[in-house]
Amino acid sequence: MSASGGFYNKPFKVGLSSSGANDIVYYTLDGSLPNQSSILYSDSIKVGYKHTLPNMISNIPTGPDSLHDHFRKWSPPFGLVPKANVLRAKAYSNGVPVSEFITNTYFVDSNLTEKFPYHIVSVSTNSINLFGFEEGIYVPGVYFDSTDTDWTGNYFQKGDEWERPVNFEYFEDSGNRVLNIPAGVRIHGKITRHGPQKTMRLYSYCAEDNLSFEYPFMLNSDQEAFKRILLRTSFADGSQTIFKDAMIHDIVKDFNLEKMHFRPVIVFVNGEYWGLHTIRERIDKYYISLLYDVDPDSLDILENQASVIEGSAEDYNDMINFIENNDLEDDDNYEYIATQMDVENYIDYQITELFFSNTDWPGSNIRFWREQKPDAKWRWILFDLDNACFDYSFNSIEFATAENDSSWQNPPWATFLFRNLLKNEGFTQQFLDRFAFYLNNTFQSDSLLMKLEEFVNLYEPGMDEHIARWNFPGSHQIWLNKVDYVYSSFFENRPCAITEFILEYFELSPEDFGFICGANVEENNISNIVLFPNPAHSAVRIKIPEWRSEHAQLEVINQNGQIIISQQLRNFMNSVGINLDISDMNSGIYFLRVWGENQSAHSKLIKTN
Repeated sequence: MSASGGFYNKPFKVGLSSSGANDIVYYTLDGSLPNQSSILYSDSIKVGYKHTLPNMISNIPTGPDSLHDHFRKWSPPFGLVPKANVLRAKAYSNGVPVSEFITNTYFVDSNLTEKFPYHIVSVSTNSINLFGFEEGIYVPGVYFDSTDTDWTGNYFQKGDEWERPVNFEYFEDSGNRVLNIPAGVRIHGKITRHGPQKTMRLYSYCAEDNLSFEYPFMLNSDQEAFKRILLRTSFADGSQTIFKDAMIHDIVKDFNLEKMHFRPVIVFVNGEYWGLHTIRERIDKYYISLLYDVDPDSLDILENQASVIEGSAEDYNDMINFIENNDLEDDDNYEYIATQMDVENYIDYQITELFFSNTDWPGSNIRFWREQKPDAKWRWILFDLDNACFDYSFNSIEFATAENDSSWQNPPWATFLFRNLLKNEGFTQQFLDRFAFYLNNTFQSDSLLMKLEEFVNLYEPGMDEHIARWNFPGSHQIWLNKVDYVYSSFFENRPCAITEFILEYFELSPEDFGFICGANVEENNISNIVLFPNPAHSAVRIKIPEWRSEHAQLEVINQNGQIIISQQLRNFMNSVGINLDISDMNSGIYFLRVWGENQSAHSKLIKTN
């Protein structure tokens, strides 16, 4: 092809050529693979504006007429959708193919970068692969049952036979195409498969790159190799804010967790606009393999009640059986369990689920893994928080420690491990210290609201076109209202609410916990704690003027929630002062807390090499 795929300001012509003197070239303009029944190339092909052409595949219903989730009901686009030119070609000689398929997507629009300030994905395939009644993976089709509209349809079929070949092109927001490769696609997810816009799971077919997508897709990760990626739908977020799961993962991106990173992208299917999606990792053995440089076939990956995804559940079940027969209040028993599971990872996992009030957990959406070797520890993976952040007053501490809850989200097996670990004083203190550290840092209301503003600014430029395409959310203003209703109240009130639940469950006074919430912070917290120097290498001077309590206790806590230093401070003339030796501490960020009767102060301390 005489022109590469990309962004163009005005119409132009593309020429096709093949090296053989007797070669004949066939091409298509609808995304399908060309064959000898396709258009025979004879002269250059005009590539022009397509926005005024009628919708084709965008008018195909991709969900049933009625659903219990009314907001997920399919509706046609509001007017004409944006379109691109998809040109696919193949050469033949004497009826025999003599070339690979070549695919180029051309976006002709003088205002494209302003309209879509995002990276763009173009997926091209025979339309029947997605929309055919018997074989189409994107439609209700032959497997739809009108008596069970929520859980039936072609899109609920799984496995190799429901993977379809596509061509995958990836364009940066400058128009530079960085990938143009064959791939496979399947529908991904649980009940969201019946939504009109679906999550597509992509498999790389690129053998020369060891079957991986080679590009740093994610905004908040520098990883450059992916075996499988997701184009995640906005319909997964029942609150209609469309970015909840991605935002929570980004908030905790520095936690000791396996998590999903993100980037919003615009998707075109066979040249028709398919709306905003969020590109994510697919959590599987290949994700862990690339993350930790381990053999993907040497992993045990389990979900929920130790159901096997990969490998075996034998080691995990042995650990659970040990807990059933040995009281973890005994430190020796607990220390053994700490050799079987990554305690710090588990604490970060629990804190994330608890703080964000995920109601579709812990009875589902649990996934954990280990490498199959003697000293390996179980680690937990964060995913699917679309049902979080609905109710800041939800007592997730009580919920996640219930012994006899009969609800499907919270059966006894789901709370068993956490309940038993909390019997151990050392684990409980580490959990509380780590929670207090995050409440004073990552989970501060101002920090959360700033992250919310960041995501609104990131997604808002693409919302109008997305709403016109899918009628979801209901309107731009409805989207903004949903964002404000769901998050603002939650982020402002959740730190105090979860603190109240912690104090109640663990029978603590506010002074016993490392975080004092809301009004108490304003009333009792001394904001002008002075650390000098900060950052510091060997020693730091700590001074708190206007200290009114008779006593002052200091704690220095590392990022794992462990207390590194604990000591009494001197109190002179209504102020606190001390020179603190930090020469033996590792470099990093620490949380410094001072408290007394009805008074506290806290600050971050940076230790340098």
